[in-house]
Amino acid sequence: MTETTDLPVTPRGGLDPVPGEWRRVSPRYIWVDLVGSIISGLAATAAATIPFWVTQFVVLLTIPAVVLIIALIVNRITEEKDA
Repeated sequence: MTETTDLPVTPRGGLDPVPGEWRRVSPRYIWVDLVGSIISGLAATAAATIPFWVTQFVVLLTIPAVVLIIALIVNRITEEKDA
């Protein structure tokens, strides 16, 4: 048996929805997202160097290189959200 609940159109204490289609994100949120992506990308890259520092096996430097490339791609996608 399923119950149906009538939900209010606007959330309690929220703003009324703006008519029309939503198209872009506020630029100030883009900067916050971009800085967060950069910091987390650098942290992930630094963490990915741990196997190299433990073993000194040079081939393991490919791990942080791949992580860094992925972080750069994520940052590029973040920048294009504003467009």
